[in-house]
Amino acid sequence: MATYTTLQAVTSMIPAEIIQQLTDDANINEIGQDNVNYCITLASDVIDGYLMGHYPLPLPWDTPPLIIDLATKLTVYFLYQRSLIMTMPEPLEKVYKWCLDTLKQIQLEKINPFPITENSAHYIGGAQFPGGKLGQLYTGGWRKYFIKGEVI
Repeated sequence: MATYTTLQAVTSMIPAEIIQQLTDDANINEIGQDNVNYCITLASDVIDGYLMGHYPLPLPWDTPPLIIDLATKLTVYFLYQRSLIMTMPEPLEKVYKWCLDTLKQIQLEKINPFPITENSAHYIGGAQFPGGKLGQLYTGGWRKYFIKGEVI
């Protein structure tokens, strides 16, 4: 199972002091790395749940910026959700909903954050096409795939 974000990315969204307050269950004035890792894993599992059956897992590409951003935002949400001492900021509820809506759009292939190349396009839609050669790719309200002139 892949993870799509890091503590460094999370600290780019919220200060380390807040992360410490959200994760330092032992009161040792340190970020609770195990708690952060749990929330990163949870966010990655949510993303994989939306991608499963539509894209190959683990992803055969470098993680796209949109997936990293979604994972980081979901991790921040889960950090606040697990905390009993801090109230979740109201805008974070909207960010969480936006993340899930965006994942749904990716799942429905209305948004494609992944590279489309001759080597990777044969995975689109969750199916691996024979030989991995994609002759032409048309996009619109739906997608049609052609391999050697035949519609798949």
